[in-house]
Amino acid sequence: MAANNGVYVGFDVGSNRISMDSGNTHIATDNSGMQTVKIGYNINYNNRIAIFYQHINLSDGNGYSYGVNYDYLFSLMKQTKLFVGASFGHSNLAYNDTVQDMKGLIYGGEFGLLYDLNKYFSLEVGYRAYKSNVDSSDTNIKVNNIQNWYAGLNYQF
Repeated sequence: MAANNGVYVGFDVGSNRISMDSGNTHIATDNSGMQTVKIGYNINYNNRIAIFYQHINLSDGNGYSYGVNYDYLFSLMKQTKLFVGASFGHSNLAYNDTVQDMKGLIYGGEFGLLYDLNKYFSLEVGYRAYKSNVDSSDTNIKVNNIQNWYAGLNYQF
């Protein structure tokens, strides 16, 4: 990030892929967009934590996820860092053509690059992969995994 420690806010947009199963059979993949807002804290030069809210634009509905994540940052060059991290949260998906909502826990990891533009702003690109126990209480449909490719901007206070 732009500074070694302190509060930051971020916004990113990207592509979302949700894989759904019924029993042991793959039944659908939803490719959609997503937007994420996060508020975090840079603990030091190599560690950061954040809470996030992600809006998911499903092909026929809407959804959201929220949770916490931790990232470890590796310095590549003066302005560039590689990061790897872990996330834990909750997701809720609502399709218009079905009555039920699908909801449950999500957990997984992420990796990406940060590039400092100046003292306050940094660009972030990355990939997130979540496993889940997101399912419907009314049907036998469950979300097996959720994947995001994203790009965003962070502001360091």
